[in-house]
Amino acid sequence: MNIALFLPTISGLAINPASWLAKKHNECNDWNLCRKEALENNLMQIEKIASAERYLAYTIKLLKELTKDELSLLSDSDIASQRAMMWLSFCRTYPLIGKFADTVINQKFNHHDFLLSTGDWNEFLSRESHEHQEIEDIGKTSRAKARSVLFGNLRNVGYLSSSNELKEAALSREVASLIGSDIRYFPVFMER
Repeated sequence: MNIALFLPTISGLAINPASWLAKKHNECNDWNLCRKEALENNLMQIEKIASAERYLAYTIKLLKELTKDELSLLSDSDIASQRAMMWLSFCRTYPLIGKFADTVINQKFNHHDFLLSTGDWNEFLSRESHEHQEIEDIGKTSRAKARSVLFGNLRNVGYLSSSNELKEAALSREVASLIGSDIRYFPVFMER
């Protein structure tokens, strides 16, 4: 397994376009048709076609990790639930990020240690390199980019402040019930 493929390089979770795409996919069940219509309507609001295509492909990649019920919730719910669905899809798309969310973010939150630092990311990668030797081959620039995307996306969904303090994910009962054990990816107080 090439773990570098499991590090994000594009920032942002594009909640509004993702919601539109989820709704469109629920109607037609065809990601190619969704992509075509999104490009025709400039859904991503990006001038350069190549950039719009790249960002659209990234967003669809995230959405493909959600179940039909999760896509329905994303397409027709409040902003907190939409953010939760996009964070969930991000963690599922990038297993290393998901593991970081579970073993670092969730654990820190439950130990009332709300400050998330660069060191937390670096220590996590160091621990993971014992299990995945290929992490040692990831350059400093790629590690920093992945951390920047991770922290940016945490801010985008409202789970991290500008001063890097973790904030509790306000998950509705519907979201919590739907995601089940994947609640481990969220900064929430859990009974263990």
